[in-house]
Amino acid sequence: MSRKRRAAKRRVVRAETAPKGRSARRRWLRVTVVLLATLILTEGGARLAALYLARAERISPTVNADGGVIYCIGDSFTYGLGVDPDQAYPKVLERLLASPDGATRPRVVNHGLPGLSSSNAVYGVARLIEAGDASLILVMAGWNANDTDFARHREARHEGIGWGVRAENLLEHSRVYCLAKQLVTHRSRTVVLGDIKLVPQAPEMELYDFRGYQEIARSNLEKIARLGQEFRVPVVFLNYPYRDLPPNPYSKNEYYHVVYGRTPISPEDYIVADRGADEIAVHAVVRDVGRRFGVPVIDLHEAFVRSGRSDLFQDDWHHPTAVGHEIIAQAILDAIGSDLDYAPVRLASIPDVP
Repeated sequence: MSRKRRAAKRRVVRAETAPKGRSARRRWLRVTVVLLATLILTEGGARLAALYLARAERISPTVNADGGVIYCIGDSFTYGLGVDPDQAYPKVLERLLASPDGATRPRVVNHGLPGLSSSNAVYGVARLIEAGDASLILVMAGWNANDTDFARHREARHEGIGWGVRAENLLEHSRVYCLAKQLVTHRSRTVVLGDIKLVPQAPEMELYDFRGYQEIARSNLEKIARLGQEFRVPVVFLNYPYRDLPPNPYSKNEYYHVVYGRTPISPEDYIVADRGADEIAVHAVVRDVGRRFGVPVIDLHEAFVRSGRSDLFQDDWHHPTAVGHEIIAQAILDAIGSDLDYAPVRLASIPDVP
């Protein structure tokens, strides 16, 4: 075959294959654009849904006419997971704080968010202080932590973390990713103790360690205490109510350690030296920070125990029932009621649930 004929054949082949190559590239481009658009729309939808489900009210930059706002910041305990919004303790407290004639009713605003870590609580408290209308900030934080918290804690101690963990921490800014992770890790997060299943709402914590868990809570609660002191905004810590867990080889009452740690705990593993018998780690940390920084602590666990009731926790052995939230609100009222210039409403006797 002559050189001219071979060159002509190559031109024909290129002419036939070029459109096919360009067509394939265009198809891949269209698929990529559709996938990206789907992800963006899904992420936007997830964030809109989160805004709709959020129980936090918009922060007002103006001072309330009745002397300010009581803000409640925390995680699912404050949010009221498993109960109606009106049954969560902030709304119950608002009703209890009303004067008998209804003329005075301080606003109590729920800034609870399920899974809120103590590091995010620091940011939340700073925003509430910046709003300028906080007469009191009630803080129930320290129970939750996430892998980002543990990664920062390790880096502060010059302990390395893998690139995979760093990448996942970035992905956790995506609502869609977090939702997918919740679904995928449901089984691995579930701990079966006899007939009881413990399924935490927090995503799986791959970097969890018991000592770091306590140190993260302590550091962030100290920051919150300093914020209140620096800006002269009253802050009160609320300690978590808790119950003994079903028999297991790890811990009598450390919920997250039973789920994520799954190793036996000894007294030496706790960082608060004067921890009481059977006192959970976060409870001791909150009490210790409150004492050292002069922040009042309302002991909700003691209020639960003192009530003698058996209907204060939901079936997850973790979150308070509607009755539990009423006990929380009443305990707060008992602690702050003496500072009011009127006699607030009190809860009527609550009948036991059969």
